[in-house]
Amino acid sequence: MMRQSLQQAREAMGETSLTRTLGDAPPGRDDFVASLTRMKEVRDAQAGRKGTKGNKEFQAFIESSLIAQAQTALEEERYQEAEKQFEILYNKGINKAPVLYGLAKSRLGDFAFAATAAQKRDAEQLYQQAAALDKRYALPYRGLAELYEDWERYEDALEAYQTYLKLAPKASDRRNVERKLKTLKRKAAR
Repeated sequence: MMRQSLQQAREAMGETSLTRTLGDAPPGRDDFVASLTRMKEVRDAQAGRKGTKGNKEFQAFIESSLIAQAQTALEEERYQEAEKQFEILYNKGINKAPVLYGLAKSRLGDFAFAATAAQKRDAEQLYQQAAALDKRYALPYRGLAELYEDWERYEDALEAYQTYLKLAPKASDRRNVERKLKTLKRKAAR
């Protein structure tokens, strides 16, 4: 079945483009390549390309398609799937703030306390990089605040939560964060 899909893709895209696409696929990701050739977005992108071929177009397509899928998986708490997709983006050199945040969050999941110290340090670095790349992106600050709270670094957690609320004044979890701020202020005062 995969050979048939690849043959259809070769005919539709031309030999050179498919070779480049397969060469850009992560090693050992045959299922990824097979699913990519069947995606509606790929067929639509092929129809609109008018014979142009190149890595730039492929990168833009991968970025737009996988970021949306990875963020959906993250929101639905399918962390392993999200991590795989964010990892592909990261390894492709797409180091934007949402990718770095998503990679850190998907590796930790909702239970940072269950992660190892090394995993938490890696997540902290990714959150900090995401925050540095986009100063207006709020989610890395929430991730940092959760880590700092877990590490009992209450003043750092307070600062990160305050920055999160400043950047996302209409956040859906605003009430929960405001309650955490009150608790953290008491803990920091001890």
